[in-house]
Amino acid sequence: MTLGKGFTMPTTLLQFQSFTSSPNVSFFQKLAQLKLDTYQLSDATQDITGFFELNSHATVPPRFLVDDTSFDFDASSSPNRSKHEWRVPGVLVNTNTLEDFKNLDKVRLLNDAKARLRHAIDGFNPLGLQTFVLCTFADLKTHTYWYRFAFPAVVPSAGAYQLQTWTPANSFLSLPHQQSIVRQLVNRRHVHDEVTSANFPAAFIFDLTSSTVHDLEDLRSLSPPSALVFGFVDPSGLPTNPGWPLRNFLIWISQHCPTLTSAVILAYRDPVHHISNPPEAHDDPSASFGLRASYIATIELTPYNEFTSKVVGWELNVQGKSGPRQLQLANLLDPLQLAKTSVDLNLKLMRWRQLPHLDLDKLAHTKCLLLGAGTLGCHFARNLVAWGFRSLTLVDYGKISHSNPVRQPLYEFGDVGEWKAPTAAKALKRIYPLVECEGHVLSIPMAGHALSNPQALEETKSAYQELERMIISQDVIFLGTDTRESRWLPTVLAAAHQKLVINAALGFDTYLVMRHGVPVRDGKGDCCVYETSYLG
Repeated sequence: MTLGKGFTMPTTLLQFQSFTSSPNVSFFQKLAQLKLDTYQLSDATQDITGFFELNSHATVPPRFLVDDTSFDFDASSSPNRSKHEWRVPGVLVNTNTLEDFKNLDKVRLLNDAKARLRHAIDGFNPLGLQTFVLCTFADLKTHTYWYRFAFPAVVPSAGAYQLQTWTPANSFLSLPHQQSIVRQLVNRRHVHDEVTSANFPAAFIFDLTSSTVHDLEDLRSLSPPSALVFGFVDPSGLPTNPGWPLRNFLIWISQHCPTLTSAVILAYRDPVHHISNPPEAHDDPSASFGLRASYIATIELTPYNEFTSKVVGWELNVQGKSGPRQLQLANLLDPLQLAKTSVDLNLKLMRWRQLPHLDLDKLAHTKCLLLGAGTLGCHFARNLVAWGFRSLTLVDYGKISHSNPVRQPLYEFGDVGEWKAPTAAKALKRIYPLVECEGHVLSIPMAGHALSNPQALEETKSAYQELERMIISQDVIFLGTDTRESRWLPTVLAAAHQKLVINAALGFDTYLVMRHGVPVRDGKGDCCVYETSYLG
Protein backbone atom coordinates (compact mmCIF):
# COMPACT_ATOMS: atom_id res chain seq x y z
CA MET A 1 0.00 0.00 0.00
CA THR A 2 1.23 3.46 -0.90
CA LEU A 3 0.84 6.44 1.37
CA GLY A 4 -0.84 9.46 -0.08
CA LYS A 5 -0.13 13.04 0.78
CA GLY A 6 0.64 13.63 4.41
CA PHE A 7 3.86 13.23 6.26
CA THR A 8 6.17 10.31 6.83
CA MET A 9 8.46 10.20 9.80
CA PRO A 10 11.48 8.05 10.58
CA THR A 11 10.79 5.08 12.78
CA THR A 12 10.21 6.48 16.23
CA LEU A 13 8.98 5.39 19.62
CA LEU A 14 5.19 5.22 19.70
CA GLN A 15 3.67 7.05 22.66
CA PHE A 16 0.03 6.89 23.71
CA GLN A 17 -2.17 9.52 25.31
CA SER A 18 -3.71 8.09 28.46
CA PHE A 19 -7.19 8.68 29.83
CA THR A 20 -7.98 11.25 32.50
CA SER A 21 -10.69 10.13 34.88
CA SER A 22 -13.72 12.40 35.14
CA PRO A 23 -16.15 10.92 37.68
CA ASN A 24 -19.48 12.71 37.90
CA VAL A 25 -20.80 13.79 41.30
CA SER A 26 -23.82 11.53 40.69
CA PHE A 27 -21.49 8.51 40.71
CA PHE A 28 -20.43 9.13 44.30
CA GLN A 29 -23.99 9.90 45.37
CA LYS A 30 -25.09 6.56 43.93
CA LEU A 31 -22.09 4.83 45.53
CA ALA A 32 -23.08 6.24 48.94
CA GLN A 33 -26.63 4.99 48.47
CA LEU A 34 -25.49 1.50 47.44
CA LYS A 35 -22.97 1.37 50.28
CA LEU A 36 -25.72 2.03 52.81
CA ASP A 37 -28.52 0.00 51.25
CA THR A 38 -26.84 -2.86 49.37
CA TYR A 39 -23.09 -3.29 49.79
CA GLN A 40 -23.02 -2.45 53.51
CA LEU A 41 -19.90 -4.16 54.95
CA SER A 42 -19.15 -6.17 51.81
CA ASP A 43 -15.92 -5.27 50.02
CA ALA A 44 -16.48 -7.67 47.11
CA THR A 45 -15.71 -6.31 43.65
CA GLN A 46 -18.69 -4.97 41.69
CA ASP A 47 -19.14 -4.84 37.93
CA ILE A 48 -19.62 -1.29 36.65
CA THR A 49 -19.50 0.51 33.30
CA GLY A 50 -17.45 3.51 32.19
CA PHE A 51 -17.58 5.64 29.06
CA PHE A 52 -15.30 7.56 26.76
CA GLU A 53 -15.98 9.77 23.78
CA LEU A 54 -14.16 11.37 20.89
CA ASN A 55 -12.01 14.39 21.65
CA SER A 56 -11.33 17.13 19.13
CA HIS A 57 -9.16 19.34 21.39
CA ALA A 58 -5.42 18.78 21.40
CA THR A 59 -5.04 20.64 24.71
CA VAL A 60 -7.65 18.55 26.54
CA PRO A 61 -6.82 14.95 27.52
CA PRO A 62 -9.38 12.26 26.70
CA ARG A 63 -11.91 11.95 29.52
CA PHE A 64 -13.05 8.70 31.02
CA LEU A 65 -16.49 9.05 32.56
CA VAL A 66 -18.45 7.29 35.29
CA ASP A 67 -21.78 8.46 36.72
CA ASP A 68 -24.85 7.11 38.48
CA THR A 69 -25.77 4.97 35.46
CA SER A 70 -22.43 3.14 35.67
CA PHE A 71 -23.91 0.73 38.21
CA ASP A 72 -26.71 -0.35 35.84
CA PHE A 73 -25.67 -1.81 32.49
CA ASP A 74 -29.11 -1.22 30.97
CA ALA A 75 -29.22 2.40 32.11
CA SER A 76 -25.75 2.96 30.68
CA SER A 77 -27.19 2.07 27.27
CA SER A 78 -29.54 5.06 27.21
CA PRO A 79 -30.14 6.67 23.79
CA ASN A 80 -28.98 10.04 25.12
CA ARG A 81 -25.38 8.88 25.22
CA SER A 82 -25.12 5.86 22.92
CA LYS A 83 -24.63 7.93 19.77
CA HIS A 84 -21.49 9.67 20.99
CA GLU A 85 -20.04 7.47 23.75
CA TRP A 86 -18.54 4.00 23.95
CA ARG A 87 -18.96 1.73 26.95
CA VAL A 88 -16.09 0.09 28.81
CA PRO A 89 -16.66 -2.73 31.34
CA GLY A 90 -14.82 -2.43 34.62
CA VAL A 91 -14.79 -3.38 38.29
CA LEU A 92 -15.31 -1.35 41.45
CA VAL A 93 -13.33 -2.15 44.61
CA ASN A 94 -14.91 -0.25 47.49
CA THR A 95 -13.23 -0.62 50.87
CA ASN A 96 -14.69 -0.17 54.35
CA THR A 97 -11.86 1.90 55.82
CA LEU A 98 -9.31 4.39 54.58
CA GLU A 99 -6.53 2.12 55.83
CA ASP A 100 -7.86 -0.76 53.71
CA PHE A 101 -7.98 1.59 50.73
CA LYS A 102 -4.36 2.64 51.17
CA ASN A 103 -3.24 -0.98 51.63
CA LEU A 104 -4.90 -2.38 48.51
CA ASP A 105 -2.62 -4.67 46.53
CA LYS A 106 -2.25 -2.66 43.31
CA VAL A 107 -0.15 -5.34 41.62
CA ARG A 108 -2.77 -8.02 42.28
CA LEU A 109 -5.54 -5.81 40.94
CA LEU A 110 -3.62 -5.25 37.69
CA ASN A 111 -2.87 -8.96 37.39
CA ASP A 112 -6.57 -9.73 37.83
CA ALA A 113 -7.30 -7.25 35.06
CA LYS A 114 -4.60 -8.91 32.92
CA ALA A 115 -6.41 -12.24 33.30
CA ARG A 116 -9.62 -10.65 32.03
CA LEU A 117 -7.77 -9.02 29.15
CA ARG A 118 -6.17 -12.34 28.21
CA HIS A 119 -9.60 -13.81 27.52
CA ALA A 120 -10.48 -10.79 25.39
CA ILE A 121 -7.20 -10.94 23.49
CA ASP A 122 -7.77 -14.62 22.74
CA GLY A 123 -11.34 -13.88 21.60
CA PHE A 124 -13.02 -11.53 19.18
CA ASN A 125 -15.13 -9.20 21.32
CA PRO A 126 -13.88 -5.60 21.00
CA LEU A 127 -15.77 -4.61 24.19
CA GLY A 128 -13.43 -6.71 26.30
CA LEU A 129 -10.22 -5.18 24.93
CA GLN A 130 -10.72 -2.18 27.22
CA THR A 131 -11.31 -2.44 30.94
CA PHE A 132 -10.75 -0.35 34.04
CA VAL A 133 -10.39 -0.73 37.79
CA LEU A 134 -11.81 1.83 40.22
CA CYS A 135 -10.78 1.70 43.88
CA THR A 136 -12.78 3.83 46.30
CA PHE A 137 -13.33 4.64 49.93
CA ALA A 138 -16.39 6.65 50.94
CA ASP A 139 -16.42 8.59 54.21
CA LEU A 140 -20.17 8.94 54.44
CA LYS A 141 -20.14 11.20 57.49
CA THR A 142 -17.98 13.91 55.94
CA HIS A 143 -18.96 13.18 52.31
CA THR A 144 -15.29 12.74 51.39
CA TYR A 145 -14.36 10.22 48.71
CA TRP A 146 -10.93 8.77 47.91
CA TYR A 147 -10.59 7.09 44.53
CA ARG A 148 -8.04 5.81 42.08
CA PHE A 149 -8.49 4.60 38.51
CA ALA A 150 -6.47 2.09 36.57
CA PHE A 151 -6.75 1.61 32.81
CA PRO A 152 -4.91 -1.70 32.35
CA ALA A 153 -2.81 -2.01 29.21
CA VAL A 154 -0.61 -4.95 28.29
CA VAL A 155 3.04 -4.09 27.57
CA PRO A 156 4.58 -6.34 24.90
CA SER A 157 7.43 -8.61 25.95
CA ALA A 158 9.86 -7.17 23.40
CA GLY A 159 9.42 -3.59 24.59
CA ALA A 160 7.88 -0.50 23.04
CA TYR A 161 6.21 -0.13 19.66
CA GLN A 162 7.83 1.68 16.76
CA LEU A 163 5.87 4.10 14.63
CA GLN A 164 6.78 4.02 10.93
CA THR A 165 4.28 6.45 9.41
CA TRP A 166 1.54 8.80 10.60
CA THR A 167 -0.66 10.55 8.04
CA PRO A 168 -4.17 12.01 7.80
CA ALA A 169 -6.64 9.35 6.77
CA ASN A 170 -8.04 11.44 3.92
CA SER A 171 -4.55 11.48 2.38
CA PHE A 172 -4.19 7.72 2.55
CA LEU A 173 -7.70 6.49 1.71
CA SER A 174 -9.64 7.41 -1.38
CA LEU A 175 -12.88 9.33 -0.93
CA PRO A 176 -15.03 6.26 -1.79
CA HIS A 177 -13.17 4.31 0.88
CA GLN A 178 -13.75 7.10 3.39
CA GLN A 179 -17.45 7.29 2.59
CA SER A 180 -17.77 3.53 2.79
CA ILE A 181 -16.20 3.44 6.26
CA VAL A 182 -18.41 6.20 7.65
CA ARG A 183 -21.62 4.81 6.19
CA GLN A 184 -20.93 1.26 7.36
CA LEU A 185 -19.95 2.35 10.86
CA VAL A 186 -23.13 4.41 11.21
CA ASN A 187 -25.15 1.44 10.02
CA ARG A 188 -23.49 -0.72 12.66
CA ARG A 189 -24.98 1.29 15.49
CA HIS A 190 -27.50 -0.86 17.35
CA VAL A 191 -30.85 0.72 16.59
CA HIS A 192 -34.25 -0.35 17.94
CA ASP A 193 -37.38 1.61 17.01
CA GLU A 194 -35.16 4.38 15.62
CA VAL A 195 -33.38 4.75 18.98
CA THR A 196 -29.66 4.09 19.32
CA SER A 197 -29.01 1.56 22.08
CA ALA A 198 -25.28 1.07 21.45
CA ASN A 199 -22.66 2.73 19.29
CA PHE A 200 -20.69 0.96 16.59
CA PRO A 201 -17.82 -1.27 17.80
CA ALA A 202 -14.79 0.46 19.27
CA ALA A 203 -12.54 -1.81 17.17
CA PHE A 204 -13.15 -3.07 13.64
CA ILE A 205 -11.43 -4.18 10.42
CA PHE A 206 -11.63 -2.49 7.02
CA ASP A 207 -10.88 -4.64 3.96
CA LEU A 208 -9.40 -2.42 1.25
CA THR A 209 -10.07 -5.04 -1.41
CA SER A 210 -13.83 -5.21 -0.89
CA SER A 211 -14.21 -1.79 0.78
CA THR A 212 -16.08 -3.47 3.62
CA VAL A 213 -16.06 -2.92 7.39
CA HIS A 214 -15.94 -6.17 9.36
CA ASP A 215 -16.21 -7.26 12.96
CA LEU A 216 -13.09 -8.67 14.58
CA GLU A 217 -14.51 -12.19 14.47
CA ASP A 218 -14.43 -12.05 10.64
CA LEU A 219 -10.63 -11.87 10.56
CA ARG A 220 -10.09 -15.54 9.69
CA SER A 221 -12.24 -15.30 6.57
CA LEU A 222 -10.76 -12.08 5.20
CA SER A 223 -8.02 -11.29 2.72
CA PRO A 224 -4.38 -11.55 3.77
CA PRO A 225 -3.66 -9.25 6.75
CA SER A 226 -1.48 -7.06 4.55
CA ALA A 227 -4.64 -5.87 2.75
CA LEU A 228 -6.44 -4.94 5.95
CA VAL A 229 -6.74 -1.73 7.91
CA PHE A 230 -7.31 -2.22 11.64
CA GLY A 231 -9.53 0.55 12.97
CA PHE A 232 -10.22 1.69 16.52
CA VAL A 233 -12.14 4.57 18.05
CA ASP A 234 -9.44 7.01 19.12
CA PRO A 235 -10.25 9.37 22.04
CA SER A 236 -6.93 11.22 21.67
CA GLY A 237 -6.90 14.80 20.43
CA LEU A 238 -3.14 14.99 19.87
CA PRO A 239 -2.04 15.37 16.24
CA THR A 240 0.74 12.74 16.44
CA ASN A 241 -0.23 10.38 19.28
CA PRO A 242 -2.99 7.78 19.40
CA GLY A 243 -5.13 7.15 22.46
CA TRP A 244 -4.80 4.53 25.19
CA PRO A 245 -7.24 1.97 23.67
CA LEU A 246 -4.76 1.20 20.86
CA ARG A 247 -2.36 -0.54 23.25
CA ASN A 248 -4.47 -3.63 23.86
CA PHE A 249 -5.72 -3.62 20.27
CA LEU A 250 -2.12 -3.94 19.02
CA ILE A 251 -1.67 -6.92 21.34
CA TRP A 252 -4.82 -8.45 19.84
CA ILE A 253 -3.47 -7.93 16.30
CA SER A 254 -0.12 -9.54 17.24
CA GLN A 255 -1.93 -12.51 18.75
CA HIS A 256 -4.23 -13.17 15.78
CA CYS A 257 -1.87 -12.15 12.96
CA PRO A 258 1.46 -13.73 14.00
CA THR A 259 2.94 -13.41 10.50
CA LEU A 260 2.32 -9.68 10.35
CA THR A 261 5.37 -7.55 11.16
CA SER A 262 3.60 -4.21 10.87
CA ALA A 263 -0.02 -3.16 10.81
CA VAL A 264 -1.90 -0.29 9.21
CA ILE A 265 -4.02 1.35 11.90
CA LEU A 266 -6.95 3.71 11.40
CA ALA A 267 -7.24 6.06 14.40
CA TYR A 268 -10.89 6.94 13.94
CA ARG A 269 -11.73 10.42 15.31
CA ASP A 270 -14.65 11.65 13.20
CA PRO A 271 -17.93 12.21 15.09
CA VAL A 272 -21.02 10.64 13.53
CA HIS A 273 -23.65 11.19 16.25
CA HIS A 274 -25.34 13.80 14.05
CA ILE A 275 -25.73 11.36 11.16
CA SER A 276 -28.98 9.42 10.81
CA ASN A 277 -29.18 5.67 10.51
CA PRO A 278 -28.83 4.82 7.65
CA PRO A 279 -26.99 7.96 6.48
CA GLU A 280 -28.81 10.31 4.18
CA ALA A 281 -27.41 13.03 1.95
CA HIS A 282 -28.94 15.80 4.06
CA ASP A 283 -26.99 14.66 7.13
CA ASP A 284 -23.96 16.61 5.99
CA PRO A 285 -23.90 19.74 3.80
CA SER A 286 -21.07 18.38 1.67
CA ALA A 287 -22.61 14.88 1.54
CA SER A 288 -19.07 13.51 1.43
CA PHE A 289 -18.79 11.85 4.85
CA GLY A 290 -15.04 12.10 4.56
CA LEU A 291 -12.57 11.28 7.31
CA ARG A 292 -11.48 14.81 8.21
CA ALA A 293 -10.09 14.22 11.71
CA SER A 294 -8.85 10.60 11.56
CA TYR A 295 -5.30 9.36 11.01
CA ILE A 296 -3.60 6.35 9.45
CA ALA A 297 -0.51 4.91 11.15
CA THR A 298 1.85 2.13 10.24
CA ILE A 299 3.16 0.47 13.39
CA GLU A 300 5.74 -2.25 13.85
CA LEU A 301 4.31 -5.14 15.85
CA THR A 302 6.07 -7.00 18.63
CA PRO A 303 5.33 -10.56 19.73
CA TYR A 304 2.87 -11.10 22.55
CA ASN A 305 3.73 -13.53 25.32
CA GLU A 306 1.11 -13.80 28.04
CA PHE A 307 3.65 -15.09 30.57
CA THR A 308 6.27 -12.35 30.19
CA SER A 309 4.06 -9.39 29.26
CA LYS A 310 3.40 -6.85 31.99
CA VAL A 311 0.41 -4.63 32.70
CA VAL A 312 0.48 -0.91 33.43
CA GLY A 313 -2.24 1.68 33.83
CA TRP A 314 -2.58 3.29 37.29
CA GLU A 315 -3.62 6.90 36.97
CA LEU A 316 -1.48 9.54 38.71
CA ASN A 317 -2.97 12.03 41.15
CA VAL A 318 -3.46 15.73 40.44
CA GLN A 319 0.16 16.44 41.48
CA GLY A 320 1.36 14.00 38.82
CA LYS A 321 2.54 11.48 41.42
CA SER A 322 1.52 7.94 42.19
CA GLY A 323 -1.41 8.10 44.57
CA PRO A 324 -5.17 8.49 44.93
CA ARG A 325 -7.37 11.48 44.28
CA GLN A 326 -9.80 13.00 46.74
CA LEU A 327 -13.18 14.65 46.31
CA GLN A 328 -15.03 16.71 48.92
CA LEU A 329 -18.74 16.71 48.13
CA ALA A 330 -20.08 18.50 51.20
CA ASN A 331 -19.70 21.93 49.57
CA LEU A 332 -21.12 20.75 46.25
CA LEU A 333 -24.26 18.97 47.39
CA ASP A 334 -27.69 20.51 47.75
CA PRO A 335 -28.03 21.35 51.49
CA LEU A 336 -31.35 19.51 51.66
CA GLN A 337 -29.85 16.41 50.05
CA LEU A 338 -26.90 16.68 52.41
CA ALA A 339 -29.27 16.85 55.37
CA LYS A 340 -31.25 13.85 54.13
CA THR A 341 -28.24 11.59 53.71
CA SER A 342 -26.78 12.66 57.04
CA VAL A 343 -30.04 12.11 58.92
CA ASP A 344 -30.56 8.68 57.38
CA LEU A 345 -26.96 7.59 57.95
CA ASN A 346 -27.26 6.49 61.57
CA LEU A 347 -30.47 4.58 60.93
CA LYS A 348 -28.94 2.69 58.03
CA LEU A 349 -25.75 1.95 59.93
CA MET A 350 -27.82 0.60 62.81
CA ARG A 351 -29.70 -1.65 60.41
CA TRP A 352 -26.44 -3.30 59.32
CA ARG A 353 -25.80 -4.96 62.67
CA GLN A 354 -28.73 -4.52 65.08
CA LEU A 355 -31.94 -4.37 63.03
CA PRO A 356 -31.32 -5.97 59.62
CA HIS A 357 -35.05 -6.22 58.90
CA LEU A 358 -35.82 -2.58 59.70
CA ASP A 359 -37.81 -1.22 56.75
CA LEU A 360 -36.81 2.44 56.66
CA ASP A 361 -38.74 3.06 53.46
CA LYS A 362 -41.94 1.91 55.14
CA LEU A 363 -41.29 4.21 58.09
CA ALA A 364 -40.67 7.15 55.79
CA HIS A 365 -44.03 6.61 54.06
CA THR A 366 -46.05 5.97 57.23
CA LYS A 367 -48.41 8.86 58.06
CA CYS A 368 -48.54 9.70 61.77
CA LEU A 369 -51.30 11.63 63.55
CA LEU A 370 -50.23 13.12 66.87
CA LEU A 371 -53.17 14.14 69.10
CA GLY A 372 -51.74 16.53 71.63
CA ALA A 373 -48.77 18.84 71.10
CA GLY A 374 -47.65 19.20 74.68
CA THR A 375 -44.82 17.42 76.48
CA LEU A 376 -45.70 14.02 75.02
CA GLY A 377 -46.56 15.35 71.57
CA CYS A 378 -43.32 17.35 71.21
CA HIS A 379 -41.20 14.36 72.19
CA PHE A 380 -43.28 12.08 69.98
CA ALA A 381 -42.59 14.35 67.02
CA ARG A 382 -38.86 14.75 67.63
CA ASN A 383 -38.31 11.02 68.11
CA LEU A 384 -40.46 10.02 65.15
CA VAL A 385 -38.43 12.29 62.87
CA ALA A 386 -35.21 10.88 64.35
CA TRP A 387 -36.41 7.35 63.54
CA GLY A 388 -37.11 8.18 59.92
CA PHE A 389 -40.83 9.07 59.88
CA ARG A 390 -41.38 11.85 57.37
CA SER A 391 -45.14 12.59 57.46
CA LEU A 392 -46.59 14.03 60.68
CA THR A 393 -49.85 15.82 61.53
CA LEU A 394 -50.18 17.49 64.95
CA VAL A 395 -53.51 18.36 66.59
CA ASP A 396 -53.99 20.50 69.70
CA TYR A 397 -56.44 23.12 71.02
CA GLY A 398 -54.13 24.87 73.46
CA LYS A 399 -51.84 27.87 73.36
CA ILE A 400 -48.25 28.00 74.54
CA SER A 401 -47.86 29.17 78.12
CA HIS A 402 -44.77 30.48 79.89
CA SER A 403 -44.17 27.11 81.56
CA ASN A 404 -44.22 25.12 78.31
CA PRO A 405 -40.89 25.92 76.55
CA VAL A 406 -38.71 24.39 79.30
CA ARG A 407 -40.57 21.05 79.08
CA GLN A 408 -41.75 21.00 75.48
CA PRO A 409 -38.74 21.17 73.10
CA LEU A 410 -40.55 22.50 70.02
CA TYR A 411 -41.33 25.84 71.68
CA GLU A 412 -39.33 28.89 72.69
CA PHE A 413 -39.99 31.87 74.95
CA GLY A 414 -40.99 33.98 71.96
CA ASP A 415 -43.75 31.49 71.07
CA VAL A 416 -45.76 32.15 74.24
CA GLY A 417 -49.38 32.88 73.38
CA GLU A 418 -49.28 31.10 69.97
CA TRP A 419 -51.34 28.02 69.09
CA LYS A 420 -49.35 24.90 69.88
CA ALA A 421 -49.98 22.66 66.87
CA PRO A 422 -49.10 25.12 64.04
CA THR A 423 -46.09 26.39 66.01
CA ALA A 424 -44.83 22.84 66.59
CA ALA A 425 -45.22 22.03 62.88
CA LYS A 426 -43.20 25.12 61.90
CA ALA A 427 -40.50 24.19 64.43
CA LEU A 428 -40.19 20.69 62.95
CA LYS A 429 -39.82 22.17 59.47
CA ARG A 430 -37.01 24.39 60.74
CA ILE A 431 -35.32 21.41 62.37
CA TYR A 432 -35.64 19.20 59.29
CA PRO A 433 -37.04 20.91 56.16
CA LEU A 434 -37.77 17.63 54.37
CA VAL A 435 -40.39 16.49 56.88
CA GLU A 436 -44.01 16.86 55.78
CA CYS A 437 -45.71 18.34 58.82
CA GLU A 438 -49.06 20.06 59.45
CA GLY A 439 -50.52 21.60 62.57
CA HIS A 440 -54.28 21.82 63.21
CA VAL A 441 -56.14 23.67 65.94
CA LEU A 442 -58.97 21.33 66.91
CA SER A 443 -60.97 20.69 70.06
CA ILE A 444 -61.48 16.93 70.44
CA PRO A 445 -65.11 16.16 71.48
CA MET A 446 -65.21 14.50 74.89
CA ALA A 447 -67.87 12.21 76.36
CA GLY A 448 -69.80 13.70 79.26
CA HIS A 449 -69.24 17.31 78.26
CA ALA A 450 -72.61 19.02 77.91
CA LEU A 451 -73.42 21.07 74.81
CA SER A 452 -75.23 24.17 76.06
CA ASN A 453 -76.36 25.73 72.78
CA PRO A 454 -76.90 24.95 69.06
CA GLN A 455 -73.64 26.66 68.09
CA ALA A 456 -71.66 24.39 70.40
CA LEU A 457 -73.46 21.39 68.89
CA GLU A 458 -72.51 22.41 65.35
CA GLU A 459 -68.90 23.06 66.37
CA THR A 460 -68.72 19.63 68.01
CA LYS A 461 -70.16 17.94 64.92
CA SER A 462 -67.65 19.76 62.74
CA ALA A 463 -64.79 18.79 65.07
CA TYR A 464 -65.96 15.16 65.07
CA GLN A 465 -66.04 15.05 61.25
CA GLU A 466 -62.61 16.68 60.97
CA LEU A 467 -61.14 14.28 63.54
CA GLU A 468 -62.61 11.26 61.73
CA ARG A 469 -61.29 12.52 58.39
CA MET A 470 -57.77 12.86 59.78
CA ILE A 471 -57.86 9.43 61.44
CA ILE A 472 -59.01 7.81 58.18
CA SER A 473 -56.22 9.51 56.22
CA GLN A 474 -53.42 8.49 58.63
CA ASP A 475 -51.70 5.18 59.33
CA VAL A 476 -50.76 5.46 63.01
CA ILE A 477 -52.36 7.58 65.74
CA PHE A 478 -50.41 8.66 68.81
CA LEU A 479 -52.50 9.72 71.81
CA GLY A 480 -50.71 12.29 73.96
CA THR A 481 -53.50 14.51 75.26
CA ASP A 482 -53.83 15.62 78.89
CA THR A 483 -57.00 13.74 79.88
CA ARG A 484 -58.49 10.30 79.51
CA GLU A 485 -61.77 11.81 78.31
CA SER A 486 -60.07 13.37 75.28
CA ARG A 487 -58.62 9.96 74.33
CA TRP A 488 -61.91 8.10 74.29
CA LEU A 489 -63.32 9.31 70.94
CA PRO A 490 -60.03 8.94 68.98
CA THR A 491 -59.71 5.42 70.40
CA VAL A 492 -63.22 4.46 69.24
CA LEU A 493 -62.76 6.00 65.79
CA ALA A 494 -59.39 4.31 65.32
CA ALA A 495 -60.84 0.94 66.28
CA ALA A 496 -63.78 1.46 63.91
CA HIS A 497 -61.42 2.22 61.02
CA GLN A 498 -58.82 -0.40 62.06
CA LYS A 499 -56.03 2.11 62.63
CA LEU A 500 -53.03 1.43 64.83
CA VAL A 501 -53.10 3.48 68.05
CA ILE A 502 -50.17 4.12 70.39
CA ASN A 503 -51.62 5.34 73.69
CA ALA A 504 -49.01 6.84 76.03
CA ALA A 505 -49.30 8.69 79.33
CA LEU A 506 -46.91 9.99 81.98
CA GLY A 507 -47.35 10.48 85.70
CA PHE A 508 -44.94 11.66 88.35
CA ASP A 509 -43.53 8.17 88.89
CA THR A 510 -45.70 6.08 86.58
CA TYR A 511 -46.18 5.66 82.85
CA LEU A 512 -48.24 3.69 80.37
CA VAL A 513 -47.67 2.65 76.76
CA MET A 514 -50.46 0.73 75.05
CA ARG A 515 -51.05 -0.37 71.46
CA HIS A 516 -54.53 -1.14 70.14
CA GLY A 517 -56.86 -0.60 67.21
CA VAL A 518 -55.44 -3.22 64.85
CA PRO A 519 -57.42 -6.38 63.90
CA VAL A 520 -57.00 -9.60 65.85
CA ARG A 521 -54.46 -11.92 64.20
CA ASP A 522 -53.70 -15.58 64.90
CA GLY A 523 -55.96 -15.61 67.94
CA LYS A 524 -53.93 -12.96 69.74
CA GLY A 525 -55.60 -10.18 71.67
CA ASP A 526 -56.13 -6.79 70.12
CA CYS A 527 -54.50 -4.90 72.96
CA CYS A 528 -50.80 -5.21 73.70
CA VAL A 529 -49.62 -3.52 76.87
CA TYR A 530 -45.85 -3.00 76.94
CA GLU A 531 -45.61 -1.21 80.28
CA THR A 532 -48.59 -0.40 82.48
CA SER A 533 -49.06 1.25 85.77
CA TYR A 534 -52.07 2.76 87.49
CA LEU A 535 -52.58 6.41 86.66
CA GLY A 536 -54.63 8.27 89.24
